[in-house]
Amino acid sequence: MTQAIKQITKTDYNRHKFFIILLAVFCALVASYLYFFGVMIINMVEWRGASGELRTLSAKAQELEGEYFRFSSLLSIEKARELGFVDQDKEEFTLSDSASLFARR
Repeated sequence: MTQAIKQITKTDYNRHKFFIILLAVFCALVASYLYFFGVMIINMVEWRGASGELRTLSAKAQELEGEYFRFSSLLSIEKARELGFVDQDKEEFTLSDSASLFARR
């Protein structure tokens, strides 16, 4: 009789332990699901913001390219001479040691 009681008590204890472990695993899975779902939503919101900024910057770049082409079409050698620029008789170049430039700072 006492053996049967011990066996039942041991079985109940094992069931209780198994239930606690199962509950802990379930809670860990729910917590990880909530964490990854939250991270996914945050990333989607940031991506939409970056996408809008990319569209804005793309439009700005297109506008600046249009200005560049408009200004470059206005420039010519004749226009430069008209503004007072003159042809240089002799080309001059300046060479410097890059190490000395860093040493001066």
